[in-house]
Amino acid sequence: MASRRGGGLVAALGAYAAVKVAALAAVAVAIALRDPDGVPASRGLIATLLAWDGQWYAGIARDGYGDVVVAADGRVLSDYAFFPLLPALERVLGDLLGLPYARAGLLLAVLCAPVAAAGIFVLTRRVLSPRAATVAVLLWACLPSASVQTMAYTESLFTAVLVWSVWFVLRGRLLPAATLAAAAVLTRPTGVAVALAVGLVAVLAVAGRTTSPWPEARRPGRPEALLAGLLLVVATLAHPAYVAGQVGQPLGYLEVTEGWQNSFDGGLAYVGFLGERFAAGPAGVAVAVVLLAATLAVLVLTARLARPPYPWPLLVVTAVIVVLAFTTSGYFGSKPRYLIPAVGLLLPPAAWLATRPGRTRWAVLGAVAAAHVAYTAVWMTGTGPP
Repeated sequence: MASRRGGGLVAALGAYAAVKVAALAAVAVAIALRDPDGVPASRGLIATLLAWDGQWYAGIARDGYGDVVVAADGRVLSDYAFFPLLPALERVLGDLLGLPYARAGLLLAVLCAPVAAAGIFVLTRRVLSPRAATVAVLLWACLPSASVQTMAYTESLFTAVLVWSVWFVLRGRLLPAATLAAAAVLTRPTGVAVALAVGLVAVLAVAGRTTSPWPEARRPGRPEALLAGLLLVVATLAHPAYVAGQVGQPLGYLEVTEGWQNSFDGGLAYVGFLGERFAAGPAGVAVAVVLLAATLAVLVLTARLARPPYPWPLLVVTAVIVVLAFTTSGYFGSKPRYLIPAVGLLLPPAAWLATRPGRTRWAVLGAVAAAHVAYTAVWMTGTGPP
């Protein structure tokens, strides 16, 4: 039985790797077609994978915090907006292997992606079935912005610590869960979703209540729960407190994110973007309708997690990430990327596809993978950031 379970994981990771390799190959071909007279290194595949946020993280790894850029439109862009775990790991790995820090970040993403995929598989297998677990891994590989899983971005690292934190907390292993949740809040601001879920479990443990719906889970003791809670509080406050000290303002981190036009606005920017599309003629209306349908689908999938067999910590993590994705301003094209770590959204469609006949299931997954490869080739060679 153990070998069969391990074989299912290996097969799922192999399928995941195949999708990623195909997508990267498509990007390389698209780059070659874009520059038929020869691709300069500054526009090649590796440069594309290291671009945008990857350069900011590499700069922090190299020089520390404090870099400020004034954009052409007058925005003040500070690197304090980026959380410290990825650049810290880039610094360690780059120095250890003698790599430029940006390439160390790319290597970290490539290493963390299968760790995240393995976590998705293990969690989905426990909640649903081995077949659904394979489907969930493939769906994660084919998300609209899934190309950042193999870029020098935080998504692979963040998803890895998120999903394994959820796994450990559902097993009753509160300290490992809190440690990974602490890593999450030091990776991205949306790490508060993981910290909140694990923190709620810690509160239940202190109160002597049941902390996991899984019967095999151990019951963490109060000292363990208190230590986990303390770790979460310290980790959650660490970067905002550091930024506040550096800029001399208690809410300095919020001021920094305003410079990036990426602050909490309750969804006003999203509504405004849809309004602009509706006013832009038939093509814009079509885009707005598709976006509304996608938003509705995300909300329905999130609500589905409130029902069995889905564990409530997974609902908390997913719901908080979804809310933050739609209620913060900023570059609209990045919103699908913000949802990549919301792995709970994958489980209901994975459960449905797992019950379809094999031919139907693989036809759907093949079509989704082909669409992802084609979309990635176009999107990664465009002019905007992921």
